[in-house]
Amino acid sequence: MAQAGLHIPADAPARLPVFGHVFADIGDEQSIEQSLSTFSSHMSNIIRVLGALEASPLGDDIWDADRYELLSADRPAALVLFDELGAGTDPVEGAALARAIVERLLNLGVLGIATTHYAELKAFAYNTAGVQNASVEFDLETLAPTYRLSIGLPGRSNALAIARRLGLAEDLVERARSTIDRNDAAVEDLLAGIHREREEVQAALQRSEELRADAEKYRDRLEQELREFQERREAEELAAREELEQELRDLRAQLRRMRDDFRSVSISRQWLEEAEQRIAAGSAELKEQAVRKAPPAKPAPPAAPAERSLQVGDTVHVRSVNLSGEIMSIDPDDNQAQVQVGGFRMTVDLRELSREKNDKKPEQREYRTQRSVSVPTAPDVSMTFDMRGWRVSEVGDRLDRYLNDAYLAGLHQVRLLHGKGTGALRQVVREALQSHPLVNSFTSGGRDGGDGVTVANLVER
Repeated sequence: MAQAGLHIPADAPARLPVFGHVFADIGDEQSIEQSLSTFSSHMSNIIRVLGALEASPLGDDIWDADRYELLSADRPAALVLFDELGAGTDPVEGAALARAIVERLLNLGVLGIATTHYAELKAFAYNTAGVQNASVEFDLETLAPTYRLSIGLPGRSNALAIARRLGLAEDLVERARSTIDRNDAAVEDLLAGIHREREEVQAALQRSEELRADAEKYRDRLEQELREFQERREAEELAAREELEQELRDLRAQLRRMRDDFRSVSISRQWLEEAEQRIAAGSAELKEQAVRKAPPAKPAPPAAPAERSLQVGDTVHVRSVNLSGEIMSIDPDDNQAQVQVGGFRMTVDLRELSREKNDKKPEQREYRTQRSVSVPTAPDVSMTFDMRGWRVSEVGDRLDRYLNDAYLAGLHQVRLLHGKGTGALRQVVREALQSHPLVNSFTSGGRDGGDGVTVANLVER
């Protein structure tokens, strides 16, 4: 068919050699005139074919018996077709002759196809290299071929099954089955079992193909879901980065505000230092005026008994500013003390302090009330003090300066923004407020900030 240009009944891809000779022994050429039986006519054809092949051998060097293909075109290849090889005579002898002929074809290296019903030839093909069984499937229900070729599996004769389907009496069929040689029956049973197993394997293979198709479908769906997940993740990462960048911008803005607040605190501190300098200058001027107006010196009175040293809590007179206050702390190493004068706390030398007594003379009090000190204008202080981001060690001095500035500015209430966080900064701020002399009371921010804000009420001036 291939060499005639016809389509061949095979699945693609199909590969066929080009044969130089095609030999065929098909049909029944018996002749009464030539005294030829069926066997004789077949055998005559086989003898002529073998003679032609032996006269022009192909050799093993150009034919690959395992792959059934032509290796070179030095000499032409041949195709031999034998129908019912060894039929028409005694089955035992016919099977032996058929086996010998197949072996000769195998030795000559030609491609041959032989049909047979002999179980011996089926076993020979199974056990011999270069020879392979094949069969066309047969439907016992319809008694029709399926036209499906099975390579590697020999066919069954199915004579008894066909006879039963055609209507032969059952007892005759069973009688025939009982007379079959046990070896032949075993071979037929073996073939039947192989056919069943092959059908099961084919069914399992089909099922595996279906499962593979389902797996590929699920794999495609999972790949699609994975791609969608990756896209969502990238979008979320982008949104998170944008949110972080926005938070960084907000933090930078807060830092700028904190720098501005710190500058205002620095201005307040500068104002306080200037105030102290003006107070010191005023006290020096007062000393000079007191010296100029003082009466002539009188003889010193008898030495009074030694007084006890100054202690925290004593009410003292600060000679440098001519004001009275209470000692808050004493530093004996530097010989200095912190004195609370009204709403103002100052650090002075101990030599400028003298303990006040209850029996002060009226003229002395009248003399002090006549003196005045030039104090600079109160600073412009915000009612809100932002402390977010501070370290705990920064709270003491900076908070104290702010409260002094707020008091001098005449504020009655201030809002301290320390944030929630871990609560450490809030705790330090509120502990400082509890002991601060300028703070009357304090509470949380309530609706306006909650625990992130502390509202402090200052003492009145």
